[in-house]
Amino acid sequence: MDLASLHAAYRRIAPHTHRTPLLTSRLLDELLGKRVFLKAEHLQKTGSFKARGVLAKALTPESPKGLLAVSSGNHAQGVAYAARVLGVRALLVIPEDASPLKKAAARAYGAEVVDRGVPPSPPPRRARGRPPRPSAWRIRVGFTYEGKPVYAEDLGAVGAMAALLKQAFLPNLVQTAEGNPAFVHMGPFGNIAHGTNSVRASRFALGLADYVVQEAGFAIDLGLEKFMNVVART
Repeated sequence: MDLASLHAAYRRIAPHTHRTPLLTSRLLDELLGKRVFLKAEHLQKTGSFKARGVLAKALTPESPKGLLAVSSGNHAQGVAYAARVLGVRALLVIPEDASPLKKAAARAYGAEVVDRGVPPSPPPRRARGRPPRPSAWRIRVGFTYEGKPVYAEDLGAVGAMAALLKQAFLPNLVQTAEGNPAFVHMGPFGNIAHGTNSVRASRFALGLADYVVQEAGFAIDLGLEKFMNVVART
């Protein structure tokens, strides 16, 4: 994707999106020794940047007759909003246990939500191998009401952890729909909304490009904390 394509995408989505502010913080600049800019995409349509990507793809010369997505969160709302802009039908398949607020938001944009009996992402059928370190089996995930610790093995999650950790230590080089390279290095949640991607992935990407766009999670109390206190300081 070249600069001209980016400008073309901006012109397509500009009438239907907010121009969100770019915030600064003198305190963060002093703490990190760098100039830090924070893009306030929580003020965007649907509450996240996902609406931008969906609109950029949907508002093309080959306008779709309808939109279909399988999602449990912000992407579903972005698709619902884009369908309303286009005046077409949106069909969203959302896991039954997903947030009811996000389902309601998607329906409010006029989308049809199918969730009855839709399971969450299925775990691996069979775990091959074992976690690289036995200590991974003893990761504490919480406490009982009586105050006793609960470990991953108590939840029967060891097999899934083994399958995930087996290849988790090296970033994955993937390709966007436009053919651009992207490094993905994340935790078992399936995306990096829980925090931020790894320092290793960022360093790999910086070694191949002058600029790297990094998602630092959707929550300032978790994603930004990890980014500022771990990634930006490393």
